[in-house]
Amino acid sequence: MEVEVKHQSANKGLVGELVFVALFLSLTVIYFLFGEIDLALSDFSKVQVSQATNEGIAISKRVSIFYKIIGVFTLLLPSFYFLLKEVKVRFRIARPDLQLVAIFSCSGIGLLLSNAYGMAAEKGVITLFVLVISFLVLFILKKRKPIFRLISNRTFIGGFMIVSIILLGTFQFLGNSSKIIVENGVLCYLLILVTLILIALMTKRFAGISINQQFNLLLPLSLAPILLFASTEALFWVKQQTGDFIAYKWIFMGLLALFMLGYWGLRYFKPVRISSHWLFTVFYAPSALLMFLLYSHYSPILPQSYELFELANPANAQLRMFSFGEIPFVDFLTSHMFAEQFYGVIYNLMFEFNGTLDFLVYQFFYTVIFFFIVYHFLVKLLKSPFLALLFIITFPLITNLFHEVLFFTALCFFAIKNLVANQSIKNFLWLFVLLAALCIWRLDTGVAAIGGSLLFLPIHYFTEKRKIQFGTLTKGLALFAGLILGTLLLLILLSSVEHIISSIRSALHYFSGSQAHGFSTITLEYNQQFFLFHVVYPLASILIICYTIYYLRTTNSSHSRFNLNTSLFFLLVYLVNFQRGLVRHGFIESVDFFLMATFYIGIALFVLSFMQQKGLNWKYVQFYSISFLLILCIKYFPFHKEDTRVNRFFETSSLAFLDYKFNDSFKGRTTGKEEFAEKKYLEIKQFLDANLTNDQTFLDFSNTPTLYFYCQRKVPSYFCQSLQNTVDDYLQNEQLEKINMESTPVVIYSNYPPNWWDNTDYISNSMRQNLIAEYIYSNYKPYRIMNDHSIWIGKNFNATTSIEEKDTLIGRPRIYHYKHAAVLLNKYFDQDGKSRVEKLQEVNPVLADTSNCYKVEVNDEVSGSSLVLAKIELTTNGQEEINLELYSDSTFLGYSTFMASNTESEYLVPLSNHYLWHSKNVNSIWVSTHEGVEVNKITFYRDIRNEY
Repeated sequence: MEVEVKHQSANKGLVGELVFVALFLSLTVIYFLFGEIDLALSDFSKVQVSQATNEGIAISKRVSIFYKIIGVFTLLLPSFYFLLKEVKVRFRIARPDLQLVAIFSCSGIGLLLSNAYGMAAEKGVITLFVLVISFLVLFILKKRKPIFRLISNRTFIGGFMIVSIILLGTFQFLGNSSKIIVENGVLCYLLILVTLILIALMTKRFAGISINQQFNLLLPLSLAPILLFASTEALFWVKQQTGDFIAYKWIFMGLLALFMLGYWGLRYFKPVRISSHWLFTVFYAPSALLMFLLYSHYSPILPQSYELFELANPANAQLRMFSFGEIPFVDFLTSHMFAEQFYGVIYNLMFEFNGTLDFLVYQFFYTVIFFFIVYHFLVKLLKSPFLALLFIITFPLITNLFHEVLFFTALCFFAIKNLVANQSIKNFLWLFVLLAALCIWRLDTGVAAIGGSLLFLPIHYFTEKRKIQFGTLTKGLALFAGLILGTLLLLILLSSVEHIISSIRSALHYFSGSQAHGFSTITLEYNQQFFLFHVVYPLASILIICYTIYYLRTTNSSHSRFNLNTSLFFLLVYLVNFQRGLVRHGFIESVDFFLMATFYIGIALFVLSFMQQKGLNWKYVQFYSISFLLILCIKYFPFHKEDTRVNRFFETSSLAFLDYKFNDSFKGRTTGKEEFAEKKYLEIKQFLDANLTNDQTFLDFSNTPTLYFYCQRKVPSYFCQSLQNTVDDYLQNEQLEKINMESTPVVIYSNYPPNWWDNTDYISNSMRQNLIAEYIYSNYKPYRIMNDHSIWIGKNFNATTSIEEKDTLIGRPRIYHYKHAAVLLNKYFDQDGKSRVEKLQEVNPVLADTSNCYKVEVNDEVSGSSLVLAKIELTTNGQEEINLELYSDSTFLGYSTFMASNTESEYLVPLSNHYLWHSKNVNSIWVSTHEGVEVNKITFYRDIRNEY
């Protein structure tokens, strides 16, 4: 009787697992019923001419479909729920079994909602729907026949599903020429899963080999994705060396068979048995993950990119290493450091550098590293390799939850946890090396890691009630300092002290150049979302951090301690990295990726920490649901509407139909490069090859630095994005020291016609890099237009190519708006203790006949000089715009403007960064003002700074 009462009590109230299953089934039915909505106007009983009528859209249909969906959903959800509840009671389905179905349902709901938004995920939805129905049937039948009990064993079903992913990848690779196989990935996966289970059961029954032993025997199968990748790459390598295509699939099968036989032979002579948990955590699940990533991210053949700026970082880095023997960080720097260099190094060491973008094929290595860090973290969190893999495959917003740049800092979290638990010299040294490595890997990752670690380390000591062993810490620091010193000595041997110091100074100037890259405002509209993102969420993070510290300090329970510690760490990283969104990458660019960073994962883990745990599967459901809803409800700017990874895995892999690309028309791993060359750079390259020696190069002033890569010319700068990264006067002078008329006789001056790259953030390159601009104006002359670029040559350089199209825009007057920068420039040059300028002329202007205009006659010393600055002393009653107009007699040559106010009286602006200043004879300047403005004095200076 007591047992019966408990059973009845257990079935009262809502069962969370059944809610998720019923919700998934209901949404799936609705998806199939209303997936394709027809809103075409078909009611011709009356005509109402309107915008909707003109477009042929029936408004009543739209309203009707909405309420139909609500009605159907309202009927389906409770119907499915009570049906499932009745099935659960009648067939006594255990709650852990329901939780297994619930994890697939939860993942399916996430994919369904994403698919409805526009992120294609239907293949994943269908797969999970079939699995949910199949497992429900299995759990109903398991009490009737022992075989179904074995099939539905939760310990092994995850293993079968993991191995089936590896087998599916293998099967699709071998059959990638078959349309039936390529287009039916879901069906193939389900058939493989069923076949694998049946074979395993038959082997167990007739051969007496347990399921775990079978997984042990199939261990070499975990090498399949590596061998798949290796055999595919071998195909291209042999083609490059011999000109012939090889039977790469036979190589794959041969290698796999060889490893199988070798492993079985080893087991025969030295039997070894690996535990099921270790087998899947270390081998099978990582192998399945790699197979998944190969099919969703690996593209053996890529289309030619038409991007000419961002690609300069990875592309010019490969050029400088492999064509000119330069050393990363010593001889050159890329904006995102080694993270955008390493994959190209690997590729070019294998295939040799050929001056194309083929190396971008290996760009997916970054994605592989990222997801393996995510996998390691999820295994720690969910305690299951199967659940970790399922989350990665089915969570459609995973790169929002785990920030692709900043989640690398998770390595520091694990290092700190290990360090506090075991304070050894080795662990201290490892943490310091890891922080330094992350800075080299990618600077913003390293800065966030250092900031987060410096805050989290003492907090973790405090919450764990541990004391720092300062002696061990000191020894670790000493060893790290010795390592840094040894590295510097090695680099000095490879280069020189002066060169190393110069490179370090250049890097530091660039790293501290946030003023050069930042926007004056961080949003166009100060709405409630801006308030939430910039005030509420940071404040909430601080409050959660404080509460978490208090809770961890005062509570000795190990329950959820890992979750709270990771939440604490990632919220600290979020706050440290918040400055990225305050400089540039935020609301003003309609993105919140860097602004939110690790906020989502930090909050999700905090909420998860205080939820009741009812098993690992239920923890998965909780974590998935919290994370998905958190991102969906908080994220402000739209998600990219693209195929989910699970859809790419099942349907749109770049490995599909690969065989058809290997024929006589195959021209390399980058398609369309001939058309790109013809349009973007071929004429420039031919001109350079015809007129320059191999040691000569050009100077890019057009902000298209990938032209160095395509033209195969040395980059005369420390930076791969040479112009954009030259953010201050020091770096401009460093740039000018690296060039001369002999080594750099050509300048790519601008795009033609000029575009955004010539006026980034609406600041002309001639204003931003005025020292370089004046060097160009003084030593080069416009030559001709090539590939939509204005090409200049040295004034004494004789080019052999005939002139076809000249730059007709360079002779037009330019307008440079200095706004409030004129005050800052004046204060900069007025700093005490530095001789920055030489006075050329001082004038006390008088009003001309024209109202509110002052005419200033300039002497020959001013008009014949470069680097000329004008200091204006004036008074005004309010804020007014002042124009300095340049004239050659009566010919207008351009002007520079600035804003004057009643709080400042002295202003300074450059004048000679106008091209026409150098090509024409400027003999007068008109100062155009407004009523209430009185110009007292104008002094002309020449910039003679020599501290650089």
